[in-house]
Amino acid sequence: MVNWANQVRNLCVCCDKPLLDNSYWICKRCGKPCQVKILKELEGGEKYKLLDVKSECCIADVENMRKSTCSDQCHDKLVEDLEKSFGKDKKVVDIVTGKTHRVPTKQIIENGLNQNDLYKYPEWLELN
Repeated sequence: MVNWANQVRNLCVCCDKPLLDNSYWICKRCGKPCQVKILKELEGGEKYKLLDVKSECCIADVENMRKSTCSDQCHDKLVEDLEKSFGKDKKVVDIVTGKTHRVPTKQIIENGLNQNDLYKYPEWLELN
């Protein structure tokens, strides 16, 4: 059973083990993991600071990625549980083309989904 409350405690959502090195940065320009550099401090206080950070590789915006599981085994268990809850495939409509695609739930979990990538997935055919 997945325990989503563990995510804010930095614990694995499947087995309750501590998550080490729980987050990393992705460059939004090249899509690769990266180090960040602080360009400037936008706001500051004693406890929290708002910073303008960019990737060192491309000097582009970054996205912070968080892990939810501690191992490949727990990741596979999480994916399996989510597939049981939501189905192995999702029916996704491309609002630009109007076409409906069959997208594996696992792909969405592991890679996210972008409208530009929908053409890679087969059309959703209704079974009669």
